[in-house]
Amino acid sequence: QSESYGPLSRQESLPFFVNGPERVSLTGSHIHYIDFDRGKLAEFMKDGAPVNAYSMVVDSGEAIETIYNLKREKIGKRSRTGAASSSPHHSNVNLKGEYIVVKTPTKADWLMQSLCSAHLAIKHQWGSGLGVEDKLFITNEEWISYVDSATGLIGLPVHVLNLESKELYAISTFSLGGHEKVVNVNTGSTAFVGFVPSGYNGNFGGKG
Repeated sequence: QSESYGPLSRQESLPFFVNGPERVSLTGSHIHYIDFDRGKLAEFMKDGAPVNAYSMVVDSGEAIETIYNLKREKIGKRSRTGAASSSPHHSNVNLKGEYIVVKTPTKADWLMQSLCSAHLAIKHQWGSGLGVEDKLFITNEEWISYVDSATGLIGLPVHVLNLESKELYAISTFSLGGHEKVVNVNTGSTAFVGFVPSGYNGNFGGKG
């Protein structure tokens, strides 16, 4: 994944588009996939190998095709009139659905702000029944800046990507305070799964 602050500190990144024909657009951070030829990758560090890895790349692209917000709705386009948006990207709005980030994208509907350190949780990585039941790519929006007058803040969720279906889900399980990383840990029990989050405690601006 590539971390970007979008319009909050520098230029906007090129947008990516989700949710099929609706083509909802997001600037800021991206999650990509790159497929390599395993044989060429294994030989890459040996004498006589190609001077660059270009010939090893089989395919690449955006890893997200569908995004769901905290209500399990597919996110929709941002209202460009200042009115509340239906099915918003909750990280960018208040409880009414009003856009409250200090800078507004010019190239996209929404800002995927500062995806920081990700973690890949592997199914049953500690043995039979120990760990998660599916392979999960766990990432998180780290920080954001809301306008000083903003009220009804929602905050920043953790996002979980299904790598097979390319669906990204916002979740509130770990609170909405913004996170550096969430790591899956071994509980030693088949009855429970465990995660350790490191967070930022919601220092986003606004009035709360």
